[in-house]
Amino acid sequence: SYLRSRLRDYLTAILFFLLGLSSLMYFPLRSSVNCSIRWMDCGHWYGFKYHITGQQFRGMMFNVNYEVLTSNILYYFDKLANQMSLIAVLLALLGLVVLYLHHRRIFVLVSTIFVTVSGFFLSYRIIDIEVYYIQSYIPVLVCIAAGIAGIQRLFDSWPSRTGVVVVLLLFSSLFFGIFIRGFWFNDRSRGWVAYDWGVSIFDLCEPDSILVTQGWSSPFVFCYLEHVSAYRKDLLIH
Repeated sequence: SYLRSRLRDYLTAILFFLLGLSSLMYFPLRSSVNCSIRWMDCGHWYGFKYHITGQQFRGMMFNVNYEVLTSNILYYFDKLANQMSLIAVLLALLGLVVLYLHHRRIFVLVSTIFVTVSGFFLSYRIIDIEVYYIQSYIPVLVCIAAGIAGIQRLFDSWPSRTGVVVVLLLFSSLFFGIFIRGFWFNDRSRGWVAYDWGVSIFDLCEPDSILVTQGWSSPFVFCYLEHVSAYRKDLLIH
């Protein structure tokens, strides 16, 4: 019956929603083994709830004025164009139109995901906000794929497949270029922060001393050197 079919759809949606939330179990699982780097102890309910609800940063959430919101929007699209290139962003806009005209349900889905995710990070004021952009790239990639499919559809009526092959080669070279550029830009295997600055700080410490850190990023550099590279295990990082 119709009611049974709708109930099955709702239950399926709830199941996938809970499946997505299951990734949060990473925090208590890692806390249970006393991992080296923890934002806070998530091994108990209070700490877990405190962490996933962002209690520590509530004063920075949903607390922006019009000027800050406008600046955040422009900053996001600047980063998006830099991450994927301006051509890919234009393809995403084209794909959004294609989805609206031919796949209305998918259009509603990707729009809902993008609006809900971006509604969070656009009203959140932290210095490393870019990490929250990643989830919004999923619907953007779907729209890019729809844009490519829309352009390819224009060549389906051609008697020759030459046009299709040329378009696919152009798009392949575009995304291959984006991958190469992004890989070298994000390659930090020889980054000076960890392997020059961090090691220099460690070498200044006497054996079995305590290193008191300060700031947002420096503790992670030192913990990486100690626990991953096993460099100066005698030091106590605080």
